[in-house]
Amino acid sequence: MRIAESLDGYLKNRLSLEIWSLENTVWRLPKWYGQPRKVELWIEKEAVTVLEDIASELGVDAFPSRGFSSVTKLYEAAERIKDATRRGLKVHIIILTDFDPSGFFIDINYRKKLREYGAEAEFERLMITPEIIRRYGLPSIPPDDPSYTRVTKDPRYSAWLDICREQGISPEPVELDAFVGLYPEEFRRLIVEAVNKYFEPQADAERRRLEEERKQQALKIAEKLRRFIEEIGES
Repeated sequence: MRIAESLDGYLKNRLSLEIWSLENTVWRLPKWYGQPRKVELWIEKEAVTVLEDIASELGVDAFPSRGFSSVTKLYEAAERIKDATRRGLKVHIIILTDFDPSGFFIDINYRKKLREYGAEAEFERLMITPEIIRRYGLPSIPPDDPSYTRVTKDPRYSAWLDICREQGISPEPVELDAFVGLYPEEFRRLIVEAVNKYFEPQADAERRRLEEERKQQALKIAEKLRRFIEEIGES
């Protein structure tokens, strides 16, 4: 009798967990389900917690790197992009970098490496740009800061200076961290707007319709399991 009671209790607990899942989770679809694009956020830092939180909220991948990304990371990104392409999705990558030689040329490196791995994606530089620097009055790195010395020793520094002069841009390096620290809400707003412009309401409406169908099916199954638990208790 004790063994039977123990098995009954075990089964009831397991089924109760399944019922909870059926009622709350299994019917849900990813936010970007059915969307024609896959959007990712690539940032020139090892980790920026606020960006990871925003990416999670928006339902997109965040790809943190440090400068010109490692071979392993870019290979993994290329495989992810190729998988999306095989599924018929257009891949759009939004880049966030410092305004300095490394950040300025990093998308060129990304494109080159991805092509070597057989992947293609559209790139959009969101920040830091000269326009954002002017709009928010972001401070540049002081000349006596060690980071400034690293910028001037960058092998792309001379080419960056030439481009800045040609475009009438002040060649003063500005870190992404300055924007995050001084204007966190604006940082978030610009990212949300940049991502959401690729989010199609019509596709989302279809996702919601499918979700509702799945939910109703899941609720019916949950009710059957609940009745089964009651029958176990009566036996």
